[in-house]
Amino acid sequence: CFFSFVAIIAYGFPAHWVWASDGWLNAMGAYDFAGAGPVHVFGGMNGLVGIYMLGPRTGRFDGTRPKSDFRPVSQTSMMFGLFMLWWGWIGFNCGSTFGITGTKWIVATRAAITTVSSTGMGGAVAIAYSMYKTNWKMVEVEDVVNGILGSLVTSSAVCSVIHTYESLVLGAVGALVALATNKVVLRMHLDDVVGAVGVHLGAGIWGLIGVGLFADGNLPGVEISSGLFRGGGVRLLGLQVLLIVVIVLWALLFSSIFFYLTGIAISRDWKNPRAGLRVSREEEECGADAYLHGVVFLHDDGNEDGSSFHGNSSEATKRERNDVEVAFGSEERKHVQIEATEANNSSRTCGKIYDEEKEVEKRNSILEHLSLTSGTASDLEVAVRMTEEGSCNAKPPQNSCVSNEQEDGFDDNMLSSNGIDVESARPVSPACTRRSIVN
Repeated sequence: CFFSFVAIIAYGFPAHWVWASDGWLNAMGAYDFAGAGPVHVFGGMNGLVGIYMLGPRTGRFDGTRPKSDFRPVSQTSMMFGLFMLWWGWIGFNCGSTFGITGTKWIVATRAAITTVSSTGMGGAVAIAYSMYKTNWKMVEVEDVVNGILGSLVTSSAVCSVIHTYESLVLGAVGALVALATNKVVLRMHLDDVVGAVGVHLGAGIWGLIGVGLFADGNLPGVEISSGLFRGGGVRLLGLQVLLIVVIVLWALLFSSIFFYLTGIAISRDWKNPRAGLRVSREEEECGADAYLHGVVFLHDDGNEDGSSFHGNSSEATKRERNDVEVAFGSEERKHVQIEATEANNSSRTCGKIYDEEKEVEKRNSILEHLSLTSGTASDLEVAVRMTEEGSCNAKPPQNSCVSNEQEDGFDDNMLSSNGIDVESARPVSPACTRRSIVN
């Protein structure tokens, strides 16, 4: 809904002001080669207003949930997405010449070279920043991804009017601006899930300012005044600041009105538009992917503290063990045991869910036993809860000590009679469990 209104109505105004031959900012001499302003600054400001209006996820800042609950689902997918964007961005910037005739090929070539060099330096700086932040112990994937994306956004404004060595400076600063902006946003308790504000708003602003500082009006194929560091004075820099202010104010006005009206239209409460923007607590706890589409995910990497990787297999094993412990509601417990009741009602230990050597295999066995194709620790808890309620007709494993009378599925009291400790497990609603399990 929001995207439709942005694409049809709001986006066209700054795009016309900056790029149209009769656009008033373009006529004054403001410059943005590939969209750092109309695309990224505008989008980043919309995102900032959106996360303010929406509010943080439950437990994000009040200490009621661990940091590990808010780490990315798949940092592998993050890197894969980064490389797709990185490769595509080169064509995006080069293609902004809309052809290769005349001197356009020169501009396109320059844009490609400065984009690559800018982002290479941005990535190196992001790696150094991440290592410094962690006392030179690790490189966090999120920092690298957002740093490189920040340098890409920076290059969008300025890649056609600078020299290669200048792109290194702009890319390095762009990465730092993106990471620093995200840190400020986090300290303000604004829940920017993917770091979009720093990447798009922060780095986009820096790219536009970079035009006013570094632009070379004597390069072939461009018609622009030189920037401050090229002896052109402050005029171009002033125009770039004006461009930034205009786009920020336009995005602030549009998104504030849109989110407010949408919120009160749904909640029917003009004093509390947030109630109309947020999903229900049930949907939030379950996750929109699971609740609406029946899709669950398994955290494939990441540490308990929300960082990425140590490069140590024992650490990965420790994380797998922690996920299973959390699912059964006891992080301090060293071993979790399932006790099954035999036909004579005597109890014995069927076996440990995991031991120190085979945590991963055992955990995957549990997921398969409960008919889960994938899932987080919370999803595993959901499966256990469903089994307790008699809603999951999962088959017991072949080596189970469950009696023949119970082979067709678990009854309502199976978990309690089997001795599974779920006292501290977080309650999960039936609607959520139905949508979280893949039968």
